Amino acid sequence: MFFFFNEEGDTVEFNKTVCINNIYTLAKEREVRIGDLESAAGMSPGYLSRLNKKDSSTNPGIDALVVIAQKLGVTLDVLVGIDIDSLTATEAYFLQVVQKLQSDTNMDTIQWKCERMSELNDPSNRDLKKHPLVSSCYDDEIDEHYVAYRKATPSDSWASIAGNFYVTDINLVAQLYVTDVSYKDEREHVHEIFLFNRVKNELTPLCSTLNIREELAEQIDKLYSAIERAQNRPAISASAKLVLDAYLNGLMNNEEVDTSTPMPALSDEEIPF
Repeated sequence: MFFFFNEEGDTVEFNKTVCINNIYTLAKEREVRIGDLESAAGMSPGYLSRLNKKDSSTNPGIDALVVIAQKLGVTLDVLVGIDIDSLTATEAYFLQVVQKLQSDTNMDTIQWKCERMSELNDPSNRDLKKHPLVSSCYDDEIDEHYVAYRKATPSDSWASIAGNFYVTDINLVAQLYVTDVSYKDEREHVHEIFLFNRVKNELTPLCSTLNIREELAEQIDKLYSAIERAQNRPAISASAKLVLDAYLNGLMNNEEVDTSTPMPALSDEEIPF
């Protein structure tokens, strides 16, 4: 049995059959030639085909698999650990979405706003009046205010807020929420994903790690962890980057810069944020 460490430092069991099948499946979907993958990974022509034979006891190198995973647009643990052919069309599509969210988060291509658990659990928080997922309620029988959470699953268990929520703008209209909640008598730290249309004030539950297959739940958990790690990295807004770019350009070309002429602004297409 063969194990390796993934990008997060977790131990992952290597399943060669699943890995090779995934490579062929993803290459076909993305219209990537197997020969191009072998070349990029430093493999000889036909190497992957030879690995796929039942009598082959050779395992590909981790460095080569990392390159192939990058070329196919998936993480290494997905390439070697999830049987992609066994996923339904919806599961495969959602895995692709979660993988892109992970990648964009790690590359700081998208910015996540943190909503603190302490503020979400405060019934007196006035911001809860307009929150799409959390509302402040009052129980007449016990004469007490409490916070109610809109679940992404039909479970009858009571769900309470167990961690910070994170939200990002997908476009000018839609936001994506990733939450951390606990289901009484079922499971702690369930991560759920919602799509919220701000114009229509419409909330769409997408998934919950409480009731999806384990492989997908693990990827959503890793997305939440990636978002948490991103909170500790510096973030630069597009407007701030314009100012800093102007400064850097002026500094690097100090002898050529006419200080009486304003620095040209970058177009939206030139801003990588």
